[in-house]
Amino acid sequence: MYGGFMSKKETRALLIDNIKGCVSHLIPDGKFYQEKTYVGSLNGDTIMVKIVGKKTGNWRNFTTGTSGDIIDLWTLIKGNIDSAKEWLNTKNTEKLQNKEAKGAKKGEKAFSVGQYLSDQSPMPKDVIGPRILTPGGFLVIGGTPKVGKSSFLLSLLAHMASGVPFLKMTPTKPLRILYLQDEMGYDDMRRRVQQLKIDQKLIDLMKENLVIASEAKITLNDEGVERIKDIIMKDFGTKMVDLIAIDSLTTHLMPLSLLRSGIEKLRSIGIGIIMTHHTKKVSTATLEKNPFQALVGTNALRSLYTSVGLMDVGKPPKL
Repeated sequence: MYGGFMSKKETRALLIDNIKGCVSHLIPDGKFYQEKTYVGSLNGDTIMVKIVGKKTGNWRNFTTGTSGDIIDLWTLIKGNIDSAKEWLNTKNTEKLQNKEAKGAKKGEKAFSVGQYLSDQSPMPKDVIGPRILTPGGFLVIGGTPKVGKSSFLLSLLAHMASGVPFLKMTPTKPLRILYLQDEMGYDDMRRRVQQLKIDQKLIDLMKENLVIASEAKITLNDEGVERIKDIIMKDFGTKMVDLIAIDSLTTHLMPLSLLRSGIEKLRSIGIGIIMTHHTKKVSTATLEKNPFQALVGTNALRSLYTSVGLMDVGKPPKL
């Protein structure tokens, strides 16, 4: 529960984390448009609120020309920001209750066929479809050194941040992405980003939704995850993003025996996870029968990844 003193920055971050519920609460008659904005009426004035990107929570009154952030909007409508804490406590309680309910379900060992048939609740939306990266999923992109994993990953992330398909991989919305890599410095990454072949109309979305950390020497232990959280809060103003991409697994997390703990820590701040990883030499017969055996540390990865893409020279990953 949120009690005691809460700074303005903390309040803003929590409201942004709950932005859809927040704007629906403040302006009940509004509508969401293309998963980017929320538009509604306030005392006859038309209000638009951004719900994605670095400017999430920023709003504008098109009738009067006034504007501000989510704190200003809450204060304008509710009179003061104190009531936000009570609302956030209510939302937090609901989340805990839902989590407990899901936990209880997970604890059950078996379900009847009747229950499966009768459960008509919506299926969770893919982070990247079709079924390439699901909520809580872990996609590994494997390939030999210098095969082009980093270039492929950057192109993939640019399209996912823009909300458009890439090689039949489709995001459910423009994704907020943190990309951690330590192979390139600022200037090398700047050159690659400027060489991206992407529609200029989508550049604005990509600029807001994709944050790249150059030469990020981060290990996925408690300290490393805290550093990642700080980056997310600084650049997105929220505690969680849609996707965390790491290039590469070998560099950022050794030995592989620590992988499970690291992935679980990342899942607390990223809905989906993508990592690049090296492959080893295997026989042609093994590669054809079970291509995933080509991944270094296959046994350690087996119970963790939900999907794998293997790259060959001049070819897109085989998913």
